[in-house]
Amino acid sequence: MDRGDRRLIFWWAVLLVLTLLSFESGVQWLDQAGIVTAIVIIIALVKIRVVILYFMEVSEAPLALRAPLELWVLALGAAILTLWYGVFA
Repeated sequence: MDRGDRRLIFWWAVLLVLTLLSFESGVQWLDQAGIVTAIVIIIALVKIRVVILYFMEVSEAPLALRAPLELWVLALGAAILTLWYGVFA
């Protein structure tokens, strides 16, 4: 197993832990829907970023490609959280 395979297995394990964390946060704080929603959305955005950077190999791409994708994830997160709390707050 080479270094690249180990790196992918590590990031796969990170995604698995984040998935379990988002599930567990929903179970633990079921009575606080607003907080749980924000936590789950943020965890989902981190997972999106991990997939884009490491599984689509954008982490090794030039800054001209990586920067817009990083900004897109941030803008997407800000838009989703703004819409969620604007509608359901």
